[in-house]
Amino acid sequence: MNVNRFAALVRRELWEYRWFMRFPLILSGLFVLFGLIALPLVAFFSGPLHIQVNGLSTHPSGAVLFLALGIVFGLILLCRISSYFLHALHDERMDRSYVFWKSIPVSDTATVGSKVFTGLFIMPATTWLVAVVTGCILLFFLSLITSLLGHDFWGSFWTPGPLVSANLYLAALFFTLPLWFLPVLGWFLFCSAWSNPRKRKRPLLVAIAVPVVLLLLEPIFFGTHVLASWLTRLLIPIRLLFDTQTIHWAGSVMTARWLDWAHLFTMPEFWWGSLAGLLFVALAVYSRHHGESHR
Repeated sequence: MNVNRFAALVRRELWEYRWFMRFPLILSGLFVLFGLIALPLVAFFSGPLHIQVNGLSTHPSGAVLFLALGIVFGLILLCRISSYFLHALHDERMDRSYVFWKSIPVSDTATVGSKVFTGLFIMPATTWLVAVVTGCILLFFLSLITSLLGHDFWGSFWTPGPLVSANLYLAALFFTLPLWFLPVLGWFLFCSAWSNPRKRKRPLLVAIAVPVVLLLLEPIFFGTHVLASWLTRLLIPIRLLFDTQTIHWAGSVMTARWLDWAHLFTMPEFWWGSLAGLLFVALAVYSRHHGESHR
């Protein structure tokens, strides 16, 4: 595969779906705006409201702020990738732009591959960068406000070790979370390629209706709940994100978070799910290659 041609396809995705790429910047702006408004108000009313900062209960590194942002940005990242995959192959047929792109000597595999690369690598990378910058800005405001309240936490908030560890953890989180949900994301991409806009088939409707029907029919005809059990286990990373131990962020807890997160990718569900996700991506390529000539 020609690297320059593939890079051009990725740039096309970034240009055509600018909204998906700009959304983290909008979210970051909202967080910063909230910090600019809320934190000065806390300092201004600290006297009348008797607001005090207890040094013992304040986290010594400020890294927990990055974890909180990581949870929000991580969940929104999954929603963005899901929405992007649902639109990626459907919209080009909706506006008939696929006719132009098919006239260019680029294979369907490269086209779909550029969309997968954009969703699984470009989006997590940009989201991580935006989350880090947002966390630094908010941590600066937090350090400034606590100093106005009479407490000097500049040194403890900006301790390099915990901050670097927290941001590396977020990088691992953003890049591996979509891989865990690859079967769902691959299914969304296949629905985007298969749904026919001329017949008013909405990819979101197909992506939801088919699993719901299977969930209802499986116990009736087979007396099993394999799909329901698999979907339940698919949510393990979400539960891990909201584990209450992470709010303490002690050194041993941070090590435990790394071990628990790494353990997810040794589970059979991840590997079987990855195969299913790759199968759906291959079906998306097949559908894009063979489907349009019959529609």
